[in-house]
Amino acid sequence: MKTTTKLTLGLLLCTLGAGCKFLVNQIVDYTETWSSGLPKSRGSLAGGAQSGEWTFFYESGKPRAKGTYQNDRQIGAWSFYYESGVVERTGSYDDTGKRTGEWVMHYPDQTPQARGSYVADFEDGLWRFYAPNGVLEREGQFAAGKLSGPWNYYWPNGKPKAAGMYQDSVRVGVWSVWDEQGQRGRQDFGGKAGVEVVAEAAADGTVLRAGVLQNGAPTGRWTSYHQNGKLKFCCALAAGAGSGTAEARDEQGNVLAAGPIDPKEPKLAGVDAAALVAELLRPIDRAAVAKKVEELQAPSPVVEQAVAKIEAEPARVAAPMQPDLTVKQRQEMKSYVQEYLSGPAPGASLFDKYRPAGAPPKPEGHGERTDWYGKPVPFQKLRAVDGSEVDLAQYKGKKKVMIVVLRGFLGEVCCYCVAQTKALAQSRERLEQLGVEVLVIYPGPKENESSFEQAYKATFNEGGPPYRVFYDQNLELVTSLGIQGDLASPSTLIVGEDGNIKFFYKGEHKADRPAAKKLLQVIEGLAK
Repeated sequence: MKTTTKLTLGLLLCTLGAGCKFLVNQIVDYTETWSSGLPKSRGSLAGGAQSGEWTFFYESGKPRAKGTYQNDRQIGAWSFYYESGVVERTGSYDDTGKRTGEWVMHYPDQTPQARGSYVADFEDGLWRFYAPNGVLEREGQFAAGKLSGPWNYYWPNGKPKAAGMYQDSVRVGVWSVWDEQGQRGRQDFGGKAGVEVVAEAAADGTVLRAGVLQNGAPTGRWTSYHQNGKLKFCCALAAGAGSGTAEARDEQGNVLAAGPIDPKEPKLAGVDAAALVAELLRPIDRAAVAKKVEELQAPSPVVEQAVAKIEAEPARVAAPMQPDLTVKQRQEMKSYVQEYLSGPAPGASLFDKYRPAGAPPKPEGHGERTDWYGKPVPFQKLRAVDGSEVDLAQYKGKKKVMIVVLRGFLGEVCCYCVAQTKALAQSRERLEQLGVEVLVIYPGPKENESSFEQAYKATFNEGGPPYRVFYDQNLELVTSLGIQGDLASPSTLIVGEDGNIKFFYKGEHKADRPAAKKLLQVIEGLAK
């Protein structure tokens, strides 16, 4: 692999006081090639950061992704392609590099796969998902990446499979389930304390408003319906106001308006959004709710099988794999690895890079979670990316274990995660001498696992880091450790041969990680 650069823009003239100075703002054409000589990526660098239009290519020379960068961040409209040339997905990134607005995904034969909106990298509002044959498979709403409000599932023949309500991605209340012949069953999934599923109905049983109450107050996504049962309006409700991605439709199902609404002043072009929100927030008509109360049948095998199948399916579309680490990240990778090997250099550490202006240097041990010392790890089994399982009990009385929890995966492998893992790889021989098993955990949504596997193999080039890598589906492990937040705070645990935690470091930000030298000192101290 090689790179070529070309200077395309020279000097800007600026007058400062009585004198003049020349400011150099270099915009450089940049091309990186595969070993065959075909381009791998092509774009421009401004001050060393990726800027302007960029294109990434497969080894075959076919385009893989196209879009705009600003100061090393993906912004604006982007398109991703299968190697055949078919568009895999299209959508936009906001000024912070997070997915925003409507995204559309396709299968390799160009059949629609999914369509819906993002807000700050999380699904929000109405989404539709299609089977490979083009038939609508499921439709419903998300609130900040979690299933919320009414959802409907369909069999490949288009007939209903299941319908019911979600709160924070958990089924609540009574669900209706059908087999492929149309036989109906019903199951009550209950709910948490203080949670009530509400479905107001007209005299003929048609649902006119549906949502969830938390301690008597509307929460999550709420939906109103026309008299013919078609969706009228939906948005998220909280603190007595509407928010999130809203959508209004006419009685034929045509979209009248869609987009984010402001809780303080809900507006959508072409509709009276304030009135539609007020309709969702009006007091509950208990008589109308009572019309929807039906006698429950005992769960049947038909119901259980259909629900089990839904449970096994991913709820969301996998995030697009990042085109690559940025040019600047790859150029600085050596210094990152060195810091995670030996510790920060005075005044030039990654922690300094993220420390707020004027903040004092970080004191020694500031990130340690000493409240965990002497306690067992709150989980036992880890599932590797290859599908195999590791039980921590197998190391008890035999080996120490270092559990390295990296930041997580929403479509990119963090450059600091790569550097930390490379630093640990250079310390592998000494760790083996000390009888330490290293287990690396990447947290992320269940549906991102396959794209994560591709991403980390591509990032490491050699097919992955020299340690076993595990994927923490839906952040179950990090939640048990209390380190969740923007996926996970990068953390490192050292577990003694007795199975108890001896060292626990939780990073303050994505680059804050303990150096291998520090970890080796801790482990060597345990042997004394």
